[in-house]
Amino acid sequence: HQNKRVGTWKIHFDQILCTRKYEEDYIVDEQFTLDGKPYTGTVIEYFSDGVNKRYEIEVKNGLREGYTTEYTLRNTTPKKTLYKQGKNADKHDFEKYIAKQRIIKNYKLTTQCDGRGKGLYIDRVQITESDVVVHFHIIQSVLRYEKAVIFTASIGHRDAFTLTNVKTEEVKKVKDIYYLYQDNVRNSLTYGEMHHFVIVFDKYDDAMEAITVIEGEDAFFLTEEGTYAYRWGCYDIELEKPQN
Repeated sequence: HQNKRVGTWKIHFDQILCTRKYEEDYIVDEQFTLDGKPYTGTVIEYFSDGVNKRYEIEVKNGLREGYTTEYTLRNTTPKKTLYKQGKNADKHDFEKYIAKQRIIKNYKLTTQCDGRGKGLYIDRVQITESDVVVHFHIIQSVLRYEKAVIFTASIGHRDAFTLTNVKTEEVKKVKDIYYLYQDNVRNSLTYGEMHHFVIVFDKYDDAMEAITVIEGEDAFFLTEEGTYAYRWGCYDIELEKPQN
């Protein structure tokens, strides 16, 4: 559905069967079985070369239990995420954050337009009592053998994301980032693969009609050739027809 995974998917990792249920590309249910019975052990997912590990998943009684480790082909720092009974047990978890928020407005984009051609889109914008929550997805559109990675600068560092109110020119800096690795850790993407991430900004005092989301304080940067180019995270959006 619009390039997003929905419904039930069955994936084989050697003799282990992983059954996943997706909603709008998010995993909402997952089971690991071996010969029809809940599996306990370690599941290894390889890159398409069949040699380099992409994920190492610790499983107990059919559910993620322990650490899921994500690797890249660039030998950058692996990312470890703790799970308990199939659920993300890390303190820094978006579902735990958003469950505590009262959403005032929920803008869902029904039409997408990636004018820069880099595969970056905004899915929706949520306005809570204290924050602006922007949901992105990016599609790896570069024909490069599984070595494309995405990441961003840490909060407060140079080139971290900012949010600009087009009408008032007021700038808000990022408060938190979910599902997108920072600095020395990278998300690895294969060609055609989609990745979702969420960025949280301070809320504006007035109503927003249009916003610009950029990675860095300015939408443009000067290249080594002396020309100007967009930052990869530059995106303009008009907020209309909220869906609550």
